[in-house]
Amino acid sequence: MIAKAAQATDYALENCSHSSSAFYRRIRLNRLAVGQSGKQPNNQTQITFSDCALCPEMVILPAGSFDQGDLKGAGDEDERPVFTVVMSTRIAMARTEVTYRQWDQCVRVGRCEALPEETGDAIKRVERPVQNVSWNDTRDFLAWLTDVSGHAYRLATESEFEYAARAGTKTRFSWGDEPSRDYANYGTDVCCGGHAEGMDKWFSPGPVGSFPANAFGLRDMAGNVQEWVEDCWSESYGGPVNCEFRVLRGGSWSSVPKMIRPANRDKGPLDVRLPYYGFRVVRDL
Repeated sequence: MIAKAAQATDYALENCSHSSSAFYRRIRLNRLAVGQSGKQPNNQTQITFSDCALCPEMVILPAGSFDQGDLKGAGDEDERPVFTVVMSTRIAMARTEVTYRQWDQCVRVGRCEALPEETGDAIKRVERPVQNVSWNDTRDFLAWLTDVSGHAYRLATESEFEYAARAGTKTRFSWGDEPSRDYANYGTDVCCGGHAEGMDKWFSPGPVGSFPANAFGLRDMAGNVQEWVEDCWSESYGGPVNCEFRVLRGGSWSSVPKMIRPANRDKGPLDVRLPYYGFRVVRDL
């Protein structure tokens, strides 16, 4: 189990400018004490930033390596064969999934489409992850965010997502080998539908950041909404790809426990919107 982080937080403001308008980029340094399930050293410095007032908070991930795929023999054929991935360069990944607060900014300027809302508490709407997002819809948001920030934003690759979700662990879940509603919003034990129990209080997407962060400082890498990644679908690693389908990772509020494992893979057509589809963003450094 990841020990609760002891944090000493310092803030710095770096004056930045993009085009003719000035904005501030916030850099936050968190010193984290990480428990034994994480491979990152104790007192690792965690750096987060936002490129603009409208931009997501980004977490800089450390370089490293990991074994990708079904490490415990509890997965499906599409999670095999297991192979080693070296993350030789650092990237920044959004701390949480893209929220309605962020999506609405893109809608207001005519760059994104207003999406149907089927689930969730309207009072907490702006804090919930945007849902009913197709892979094609993510392209509009990424283009808008790139323009307003002056930096190229994209979806994660499958390997980047699993590396970030595992956060240095080899267990079935980032917190251990057993599913736990203390760490994620997911569905019933047998398909299908939402379930509320313990810290998991939602039969639908919950407010982002409602559960403890993993060892890399990321929230909701398991459950809440499934997250689109960049990759075309393949029935196994190294097999033929079908780019009419893209990969989804992380599972959702309606997923069975098996689907919220870091190794789990799912697929969806490019233009399909479902109430458990969402995404988060990545930026190269």
